[in-house]
Amino acid sequence: MFGLTRRLRVGVTVEQVAALVRAKLRGAQPAQNTLLVDVRSTGEVSATGVIPTAVNLPLKLLEAALSDEVGEEEFAETFGVPKPQPGTTQIIFYCAHGVRSSIAVEVVEGLGFSGAGNVTGGFAAWQKYYGELQKNGDSPLTPNP
Repeated sequence: MFGLTRRLRVGVTVEQVAALVRAKLRGAQPAQNTLLVDVRSTGEVSATGVIPTAVNLPLKLLEAALSDEVGEEEFAETFGVPKPQPGTTQIIFYCAHGVRSSIAVEVVEGLGFSGAGNVTGGFAAWQKYYGELQKNGDSPLTPNP
């Protein structure tokens, strides 16, 4: 239980995620070194959409995809973004409510990544503050009243 509690404390707020998304959409260079990853299943993502600029990399594929087993070209072709690298890429994870993304933080720490984050409250928190998303990831990025 201690491990789960520790993992859940590595929190990134939905407001911080919204700021990251805005910066990425503007092309701000520091934001380009941060990868927002949705670790939910492809079925969940198909049903609800994703936070804008996020890439879907299901938790069950995460460790293998980020290991040396998958080359940079294969990763980019599969997930549509450059393969993140320890020491240069910060990764922020989210899932439905924050449990699987907490596990993802531990997985990448084991692969040598540092500073990984977990969106507090997950996609449910994003929907609460920023509303329903279209399937293509469009969102007004303004909080609900």
